[in-house]
Amino acid sequence: MNGAQTLYAIDRSRVENSPAMVGARVIVRGVDADEPAEDDEWLQRIIRGVNTQNRVHNYDFRSNEPEQVLLQTKFRDLGVFYERKRGEWREFRTEPKYKGFKRLSLPRLGQILMVVSEDNGDGVMTAKRGVDAIFDDRHYGGIFPPRPKIAYRFRRMYIAYRLFELLSDLGYATAKNYGRQRHAFLNALWILHRGTVSSDTGNRHLENSGLKRAFDLIERKWKTRRIIRTVTKHVWAAWRIGRKKDPELYTPNNFFKSKYGNQRILALAFPKVRKDLNSLGCDLFSAS
Repeated sequence: MNGAQTLYAIDRSRVENSPAMVGARVIVRGVDADEPAEDDEWLQRIIRGVNTQNRVHNYDFRSNEPEQVLLQTKFRDLGVFYERKRGEWREFRTEPKYKGFKRLSLPRLGQILMVVSEDNGDGVMTAKRGVDAIFDDRHYGGIFPPRPKIAYRFRRMYIAYRLFELLSDLGYATAKNYGRQRHAFLNALWILHRGTVSSDTGNRHLENSGLKRAFDLIERKWKTRRIIRTVTKHVWAAWRIGRKKDPELYTPNNFFKSKYGNQRILALAFPKVRKDLNSLGCDLFSAS
């Protein structure tokens, strides 16, 4: 059994007849194993046991799930390279057919979907515990549906991804502003998503390509930039007010990963941006 780096090196080599030797370890599964042959748990235990060069994360064990393979195809149809395996984009980014594609990694999509999974902001707190928490057995099935349901759920997944992109590109005037407010980013995504999708009541029968065109259209509008900047402004202002309860405890890091912080954001920020976000959603979903 060799790692991906070794196999990629062999595949990319131009030498066809080389005397080089590559060490290999073969692990044989006994015929009397208790697990059925189709059970993948045996293979997963082997991967965990032999991989000592690089840490294996929970999301690495999800990359070959049927729903992840299908998601890669669906995102590709919309001009997004979904990197379900680490290092995959590096191998394909120079191919002409991927010219102009955006890259979206599996852990990033998991983080986005977790953030928007709960209206009360609990998904934000889970996402801030780390990527491995998102991909454990407790949470994975809630944000990534099984393959038969991907076609139905993909629209919502794509909307969350594109709102993340809008917030990343338009939410902060400068890199310095983002650096100062970075702890509030996922909370702003939660509020942006919650307010925008409340207007998604029609046109669900349209193809995903129509939704892509709608996002491409609104991201160029000055109105969109203004609304998203308003969201980040009021989410940050909620901390300035909420921290007064305990200034030593509620640093930006602590505030934006707490239930108290999310409650303050819902009470102080969301009412001030709800109307604008509803308008943004109407523009988006009417255009799609």
